[in-house]
Amino acid sequence: MLLVTEEDYFNDGDGLLCDRAGSLQTWEIPSLDATGYSAGTPGAGSIGPLDLINPVKVGDGLSAPVGAFCSAHWFDYHQSGIIAQGYYQQGLRFIDVRNARDLAQYGYVTGGATEVWDAYWVPQRNSNGVAQTKKTSVVYTTDLVRGLDVYEVDVPSKDLGEPPSGPLPPLP
Repeated sequence: MLLVTEEDYFNDGDGLLCDRAGSLQTWEIPSLDATGYSAGTPGAGSIGPLDLINPVKVGDGLSAPVGAFCSAHWFDYHQSGIIAQGYYQQGLRFIDVRNARDLAQYGYVTGGATEVWDAYWVPQRNSNGVAQTKKTSVVYTTDLVRGLDVYEVDVPSKDLGEPPSGPLPPLP
């Protein structure tokens, strides 16, 4: 599975519509063996979309943007299956990606004056202070208006470990 974010401001002439500006997407990549793709092996090149979400909808945590600058931007993955993502003037969004075919908003933080560019999970550190691949439950954002914000998040306790190997089951 591949996580992709699309940063989109103008939506092909639709103006600045926050509920259509940018998205987070999941895509299935059945094989990482490049020789199969380059050799034209049947099925090897069947990269395909699984789901798409833009959690910035009226009634779903929408802030009133100053300049309707609300596209999806940088994100960071947590081993619990929750990503933290900046949505500019729509704040910080948490997306549950545990089911690649059913993305859902897990939570959000928005405010009247905000412009979240990035969100990062704080990594765990070993006894020597070296950052590890596992993340803590603390996330921080870089916000052009507010500066640095730090949040503690109640992430799912189940550690999913390594992603499953092999292809995902077929779409219904």
